[in-house]
Amino acid sequence: MTTTPTARKRRPRGTLPETPTAPTVPETELAELMTSDELAEYLSVSRDTVDVWRQRGGGPQWVRAGRHIRYRRRDVVAWLDSTLSQGPAKPANRK
Repeated sequence: MTTTPTARKRRPRGTLPETPTAPTVPETELAELMTSDELAEYLSVSRDTVDVWRQRGGGPQWVRAGRHIRYRRRDVVAWLDSTLSQGPAKPANRK
């Protein structure tokens, strides 16, 4: 029993092959991205503090865009909401 080869579909001459398109991100979401410096200023902390939070996993969620670190405002707000405490603040242990 022989099988017949299936015909390959050819694209019209002079046209480029279809390339997959990356999913588009709404501009409103892009405007919601903050740099580490912007986050530090927003929270009134140093850039070093933001970096330590990221390295230890204690701060807001972050995304990597190539080699750049960005924070979504909604993740920052969610992180702040998760750190809310009720009741009196405990005094710091001082020596």
